[in-house]
Amino acid sequence: MTKTLGEKLARRWRDPSAVLFDELSPSTRRARALYWLAQGRRRSGDERAEAYRRAEAADPTYARPATFLGYHLLKSNPREAAAAFTRSLQWTPTESARLGLARALCALGEIEELTRVVDEAVAHREASAAFVALLVEVVDDDVLRARYETLTRYFEDGDAASVQLLLRIASRLDDAAGAKRHAARLRAMGADGHSLRELVVELADAEETTLVVDNLAGYWRSREKKPRAPRGEASAGEAIDVIAHLGAIERTYPVDRWTIDGVHVWPMIRGAIGFGRLAAARGQATFDREAKTAWRRRIGDLRGLTPRELAPADVVFFGTASQRVEVDDVWMDQLFDPLVDVLEARGATSVHFEYRSDGQRYRTPQLRPSLRIRPHLEGLVKSAPRGPTWDVSMEGFEALAADEPAARNVAFYALKVHQLLRIADVFERYLVRLKPRCVVINCYFGTLGWSLLLAARRLSIPTVDLQHGVTSGHPMYEGLTRHPPRGYQLLPDTFWSWSEEDRDRITAWGGRAVTGGHPWVTFCTDQPTPDALPRGDFNVLLSLNWASGFDRRLEALIQNSPPEWTWWVRLHPKMLDQLDEIRLRCGGHPRVFVEVPTQLPLPVVLRAADVHLTLSSTVTQEAARLGVPTVTLDARTKLIYAAEMNAGWARYADDDVIAAIRAQVAAAKGRTPMRPYPGRDAMSDAFDILLP
Repeated sequence: MTKTLGEKLARRWRDPSAVLFDELSPSTRRARALYWLAQGRRRSGDERAEAYRRAEAADPTYARPATFLGYHLLKSNPREAAAAFTRSLQWTPTESARLGLARALCALGEIEELTRVVDEAVAHREASAAFVALLVEVVDDDVLRARYETLTRYFEDGDAASVQLLLRIASRLDDAAGAKRHAARLRAMGADGHSLRELVVELADAEETTLVVDNLAGYWRSREKKPRAPRGEASAGEAIDVIAHLGAIERTYPVDRWTIDGVHVWPMIRGAIGFGRLAAARGQATFDREAKTAWRRRIGDLRGLTPRELAPADVVFFGTASQRVEVDDVWMDQLFDPLVDVLEARGATSVHFEYRSDGQRYRTPQLRPSLRIRPHLEGLVKSAPRGPTWDVSMEGFEALAADEPAARNVAFYALKVHQLLRIADVFERYLVRLKPRCVVINCYFGTLGWSLLLAARRLSIPTVDLQHGVTSGHPMYEGLTRHPPRGYQLLPDTFWSWSEEDRDRITAWGGRAVTGGHPWVTFCTDQPTPDALPRGDFNVLLSLNWASGFDRRLEALIQNSPPEWTWWVRLHPKMLDQLDEIRLRCGGHPRVFVEVPTQLPLPVVLRAADVHLTLSSTVTQEAARLGVPTVTLDARTKLIYAAEMNAGWARYADDDVIAAIRAQVAAAKGRTPMRPYPGRDAMSDAFDILLP
């Protein structure tokens, strides 16, 4: 007697082994698949995956269970996910399944198969902008160029996301005409959401359209750096007087009359010559960092403040992400946040523009959110500027360039000035909106710092360079002897100095300076020494320089030091990506610590040290004011830290470093520290001058 379907199902749920799946009708298979699909959506982890597998087994012709399984496994097991999406496409070729398969292939690095899947989807009109964007991220320019015309036709009448994808492709392939056309379409659509797209939406005229298109072109272009040969180990070098050499140049050549498009360019040339000579004397090593251009990192750059959240502020701060340190589980800007505390106590407001260099990352959570400016400027920084007709006045420069290879050539500075002027256009738009009374920069010399100075000068906004390191012997802070009648546009109006000695170096050549103190030292003065700092009988703080790094000389010094010495190796903020490597190189010594001394605030670590050792770090100045003796290993420190050496708080060692450390510690006992940095009152007094 044939049993009814209801009887079979009833018996099945009582005894699962009693009824074979093949006895059930196709409609019943689908019902069982839907049941397990619903069960999977209520569960998580392995239970969800198992439910989706049972749903697929219940009805293999039903594509949805395989698609759900694929998306569930996409991150944990992309290969199994790709197999699931492939099974789903056998029965129902949906865009969702194709997109999932493309993501799995992208994660597996199977570019040829991914290209085939995308081409097939485009041919069947089953591809979205998000789908094709995966291909754009991983293929080279030749593969993309071969499909450019087809993709343009495919997405020509699409939504804002589709047009944005075309804009990315056109910019990457240097199709300026196509990029302008797509940018105009986005503007007409009123699209928003993505910070780069917001720039296009807010354009006012054709000139700004070109500006943003150029920015996007540079932003999306691959920027893999070519390997550079290292210059060898860092060495002591010779104690050359770079400031005296630059002074001789200024007496010989009419540097105050060198202009390009109305910009006096001597500060740029001065820096190139000065830093070039310092690097040659130091024999500094170079560190190659891979320029990562992953889309996930770019998206991360957009978190934080958005341009739409900006409101008028009294002060605009501009600095790099490397200035941040972690305090109580939040990341503070060690130079800006203490100043913002003072400003807020005065009832003033501020906004922080933050930029990260290649190899760095933004650190979160932040004490105060910043506007991450890199996505808005990166293309203009990285891409080649368009060449205008330059108004160049550089009489005598060729003679200097013949003697100074680091001085480069006129064409280089002409392109650089054009780049600065175009980036200044972007900064000017922000400053017009914010209406600040003052702009504070933590390092004015550089592409972005100079551009911001130019933008502020256009709007007659006072600018301040906040001291971030040593000024003695520094080509951008000391000994500038010739000035144009109205000053250099590439110099700030005022320099914020840590000490009276730093201020005197600025005022000696006619610069304006205020003594506001060291914000971070002031903040950390009352902080206790944390228990996490591993202390021993004799504690040596070794502060590394970014340019010279951790060389074999330092490694050998640690290995041959007395066994009772405890070493605190502190990395420069720009060296944090080398922390694991340096920690491994120090692994043979039981009393070497890298991570904790690097993460804790410097003044806190410095106060607990018995002696400070460095090649030529600015920490030498801070140590002398906290009563910690220093031994340096670079001959140039005899010029740079002459005041600290004359006071007995610093000493240069050229041979027996261990003996020099012992002698310096013994000589420092009972000696009065140098005059400390001014405190919080000095910061408030400085703002009385800067914000009258």
